[in-house]
Amino acid sequence: MRATRWVMAAALAAGVVAVADAQPGRPGAGGGFGGDPVVTMLKNKEVAADLKLSEEQIDKLKTWAKDYEPKAKAAREEKMKGITREDFATKVPAITAELKAETYKELGGVLKTEQVTRLKQIDVQAAGLRAFGRPEVVSALKLTDEQKEKVKAAGEDAGKAMREAFGGGGGGRPDPAKMEEGRAKIAKAQAEALDKVKAALTDEQKAAWKGLTGEPFDTTKLNQGGFGGGGGRQPGAGGNRGNRPGSTPPAPAKPKVD
Repeated sequence: MRATRWVMAAALAAGVVAVADAQPGRPGAGGGFGGDPVVTMLKNKEVAADLKLSEEQIDKLKTWAKDYEPKAKAAREEKMKGITREDFATKVPAITAELKAETYKELGGVLKTEQVTRLKQIDVQAAGLRAFGRPEVVSALKLTDEQKEKVKAAGEDAGKAMREAFGGGGGGRPDPAKMEEGRAKIAKAQAEALDKVKAALTDEQKAAWKGLTGEPFDTTKLNQGGFGGGGGRQPGAGGNRGNRPGSTPPAPAKPKVD
């Protein structure tokens, strides 16, 4: 069981997860659901610097987040009631999109329009291949059924690479060198999967993708802390769940953004 947790931690750090962008929480996780992924990302100091947040905005965001996060958590838990493991991949992406839309609407009262747009772009970059499972991205790109199948196949290939990278491990904590080697393989598989999907886009879709992602952001820096105190983990990479005591969180792979 312990080895399995380490395998999943490494896989999540590399960004290789199911294409469905199921961020609000997961059935059977216990202890409720994690923090709002947008708020978690916004607390990151590198994101704050990229957005060029003023001291006044940071102070307002601290107050806003303290009030908003409990309400967002309650809304998330309410919408997740009755979601089974079987329904998770099909129903949660729409719930995630709805909750994020509400968060961004709230942020409009503190951030400038261009800052909200940029925050959304960083969010899409952090999601990597998973972004192609988001309803708003599918709609913006006007993905065809054939393209959706290619996205699914790319996700399955990345998942296979993950299993091969860490398959056959025994009990106990894996060797750090092997973990690093496995992470490198997963990162490579992720980049290749994302490239395959982007290669299948038309010129018009590639232009739309560029609009959704904007200028490249180093998503490996999303593990660093910010105004909220503590580390803000990459959205979709384990939510707000803490690291094991004494452990060093692995850095997620930096996705390519053309």
